[in-house]
Amino acid sequence: MINSLKITPVKKGSKDFLQFDFEGDLKETIALDSIQQWKDEMSKLLPGQKVNLIFNCRKMSGFETEARKHWQETMKLFKGQISDVWVVSENIFIRTAAKTMGLLTGFNMKTCNSVSEVS
Repeated sequence: MINSLKITPVKKGSKDFLQFDFEGDLKETIALDSIQQWKDEMSKLLPGQKVNLIFNCRKMSGFETEARKHWQETMKLFKGQISDVWVVSENIFIRTAAKTMGLLTGFNMKTCNSVSEVS
Protein backbone atom coordinates (compact mmCIF):
# COMPACT_ATOMS: atom_id res chain seq x y z
CA MET A 1 0.00 0.00 0.00
CA ILE A 2 1.15 3.52 -0.78
CA ASN A 3 1.93 5.67 2.25
CA SER A 4 1.45 9.32 1.37
CA LEU A 5 -0.08 12.61 2.39
CA LYS A 6 -1.06 15.44 0.08
CA ILE A 7 -1.97 18.94 1.35
CA THR A 8 -4.10 21.17 -0.87
CA PRO A 9 -5.65 24.59 -0.21
CA VAL A 10 -9.34 24.48 -1.20
CA LYS A 11 -12.33 26.79 -0.97
CA LYS A 12 -15.85 25.60 -0.07
CA GLY A 13 -18.33 28.41 -0.33
CA SER A 14 -16.73 31.37 1.41
CA LYS A 15 -14.53 29.24 3.69
CA ASP A 16 -10.83 28.52 3.22
CA PHE A 17 -9.66 24.97 3.92
CA LEU A 18 -6.45 23.01 3.89
CA GLN A 19 -7.33 19.51 2.75
CA PHE A 20 -5.03 16.69 3.88
CA ASP A 21 -5.44 13.51 1.82
CA PHE A 22 -3.96 10.54 3.67
CA GLU A 23 -3.24 7.23 1.97
CA GLY A 24 -2.02 4.09 3.72
CA ASP A 25 -0.26 4.36 7.08
CA LEU A 26 0.89 7.76 8.33
CA LYS A 27 4.55 7.06 9.07
CA GLU A 28 6.62 9.40 11.23
CA THR A 29 8.83 10.40 8.28
CA ILE A 30 5.79 11.27 6.15
CA ALA A 31 4.26 13.22 9.03
CA LEU A 32 7.44 15.27 9.56
CA ASP A 33 7.75 16.09 5.84
CA SER A 34 4.07 17.00 5.64
CA ILE A 35 4.20 19.13 8.79
CA GLN A 36 6.83 21.29 7.11
CA GLN A 37 4.51 21.76 4.12
CA TRP A 38 1.65 22.48 6.58
CA LYS A 39 3.77 25.16 8.27
CA ASP A 40 4.54 26.69 4.86
CA GLU A 41 0.81 26.86 4.05
CA MET A 42 -0.01 28.40 7.44
CA SER A 43 2.66 31.06 6.95
CA LYS A 44 0.65 32.34 3.95
CA LEU A 45 -2.29 33.32 6.17
CA LEU A 46 -2.86 36.99 6.86
CA PRO A 47 -2.65 38.19 10.49
CA GLY A 48 -5.87 37.17 12.25
CA GLN A 49 -6.95 34.91 9.38
CA LYS A 50 -8.12 31.41 10.25
CA VAL A 51 -8.32 28.31 8.11
CA ASN A 52 -10.45 25.19 8.38
CA LEU A 53 -8.88 21.74 8.08
CA ILE A 54 -10.13 18.65 6.30
CA PHE A 55 -8.34 15.44 7.25
CA ASN A 56 -9.49 13.13 4.46
CA CYS A 57 -8.73 9.71 5.94
CA ARG A 58 -10.90 7.62 3.61
CA LYS A 59 -7.78 5.86 2.24
CA MET A 60 -5.85 5.89 5.53
CA SER A 61 -5.20 2.49 7.07
CA GLY A 62 -3.47 3.61 10.27
CA PHE A 63 -0.73 5.72 11.81
CA GLU A 64 2.41 5.40 13.88
CA THR A 65 2.26 6.69 17.46
CA GLU A 66 5.17 9.08 16.86
CA ALA A 67 3.44 10.48 13.77
CA ARG A 68 0.31 11.14 15.85
CA LYS A 69 2.36 12.90 18.53
CA HIS A 70 4.00 15.22 15.99
CA TRP A 71 0.58 15.89 14.47
CA GLN A 72 -0.92 16.84 17.84
CA GLU A 73 1.99 19.16 18.62
CA THR A 74 1.51 20.93 15.28
CA MET A 75 -2.22 21.31 15.83
CA LYS A 76 -1.53 22.93 19.21
CA LEU A 77 1.05 25.21 17.58
CA PHE A 78 -1.58 26.56 15.17
CA LYS A 79 -4.47 26.64 17.68
CA GLY A 80 -5.14 30.36 17.08
CA GLN A 81 -5.12 29.98 13.30
CA ILE A 82 -7.45 26.98 12.91
CA SER A 83 -11.25 27.17 12.95
CA ASP A 84 -13.04 23.90 12.21
CA VAL A 85 -11.37 20.52 11.91
CA TRP A 86 -13.18 17.87 9.86
CA VAL A 87 -12.17 14.21 9.80
CA VAL A 88 -13.52 12.28 6.83
CA SER A 89 -13.54 8.52 7.31
CA GLU A 90 -15.87 5.55 7.47
CA ASN A 91 -13.37 3.72 9.72
CA ILE A 92 -14.60 3.77 13.33
CA PHE A 93 -11.04 3.37 14.66
CA ILE A 94 -9.84 6.47 12.80
CA ARG A 95 -12.94 8.47 13.79
CA THR A 96 -12.46 7.50 17.45
CA ALA A 97 -8.76 8.38 17.29
CA ALA A 98 -9.73 11.77 15.81
CA LYS A 99 -12.15 12.46 18.66
CA THR A 100 -9.43 11.52 21.16
CA MET A 101 -6.96 13.79 19.39
CA GLY A 102 -9.53 16.57 19.62
CA LEU A 103 -9.72 16.13 23.38
CA LEU A 104 -5.93 16.23 23.67
CA THR A 105 -5.54 19.32 21.47
CA GLY A 106 -8.65 21.26 22.50
CA PHE A 107 -10.28 21.10 19.06
CA ASN A 108 -13.83 20.03 18.29
CA MET A 109 -13.22 17.38 15.67
CA LYS A 110 -16.21 17.02 13.35
CA THR A 111 -16.53 13.69 11.59
CA CYS A 112 -18.29 12.67 8.39
CA ASN A 113 -18.14 9.95 5.74
CA SER A 114 -17.43 12.08 2.64
CA VAL A 115 -15.60 15.30 1.75
CA SER A 116 -18.83 16.49 0.11
CA GLU A 117 -20.43 16.60 3.61
CA VAL A 118 -17.89 19.16 4.88
CA SER A 119 -19.34 22.65 5.22
